[in-house]
Amino acid sequence: MENLEKRGLSPVIATTLLIVLGLVLVMIIILWAKSWIGEKIQKDLGGGAEAIENFCDDVEFVIEVESGGTSTVSVNNIGNIPLYGMDIRKREGGAEESLGTVDFDNGLPKGSAKKESLGFGVNSGDELIAIPVLLGETESYKKPYTCDESFGEIAEVI
Repeated sequence: MENLEKRGLSPVIATTLLIVLGLVLVMIIILWAKSWIGEKIQKDLGGGAEAIENFCDDVEFVIEVESGGTSTVSVNNIGNIPLYGMDIRKREGGAEESLGTVDFDNGLPKGSAKKESLGFGVNSGDELIAIPVLLGETESYKKPYTCDESFGEIAEVI
């Protein structure tokens, strides 16, 4: 005699579970790929949005750093690209050390100058590299972008 009381999932429930499992796997892969690829940061200066790294070439500025009780940095933006801040690095021997970022409250428009407190100490004679930070946009928010080190200016602390 056969046992006719075997139990199992109905085909409808099994199909539904397989579809839900497939959708969960697809969502996991999409979220992983999104974080791996990242959003493209763009900047628009009236001529259409472009990748922000293309603007680093057009940045021009003069920088002076003063040591003392409160170390200060003076930046004169002589280029056509507004600056959002500066990433300050100290060069000592062959190594570089990141000291921090100086943010300009409302940016530094073209043709203007600003003097800001560094927020960290530097000594007279130190060699610093100031790397421009630009403000770009993604689809949903504004985001700072630090240019490559090759676009930085060397400043000796006075």
